[in-house]
Amino acid sequence: LRFGMEAGVSLSLAGMDVNLPAALLPLADESLLAVFPGYRAENNQLVVRPAGITLWATPEGKSSWIGVWAQPRPGDAAGSELQKHWRSLSASDGEFDGRAQRDAQQGSFWTKAVIGDPAQDLLFEVNMTLNEKSLQPRQVNERRDQLHAGLQLQERP
Repeated sequence: LRFGMEAGVSLSLAGMDVNLPAALLPLADESLLAVFPGYRAENNQLVVRPAGITLWATPEGKSSWIGVWAQPRPGDAAGSELQKHWRSLSASDGEFDGRAQRDAQQGSFWTKAVIGDPAQDLLFEVNMTLNEKSLQPRQVNERRDQLHAGLQLQERP
């Protein structure tokens, strides 16, 4: 894990590398990183591997955050909600179109996008929520563009 205001965040995990550009979040010593497990079948065994991360600017509940999570294609027996979620992800439509949105009640901005080839069985959902009260829509769009242009995600065997 490397992290700094000039360098951004670079994280190398078993099976995936994630690099987030600097200046997306106001990071500090108390910033919080969570790694989420996922389960995969490998050689007739169930294996636990990192499936995503969430990075919070501060550990308090109303912090700005970025999440990058693996989303495998659901099987035929999966419920309708998982199937609908996958269809939205694979089409990059609805809430996953990458446009900045505003939650007027919470006073926050958010954007959701997808990384990966929809023809494959694995996509990555990318969420950014900004809860900084002083942000202007122009600044939100700039950060969204920085996220989309600068996020590097590499899945490794």
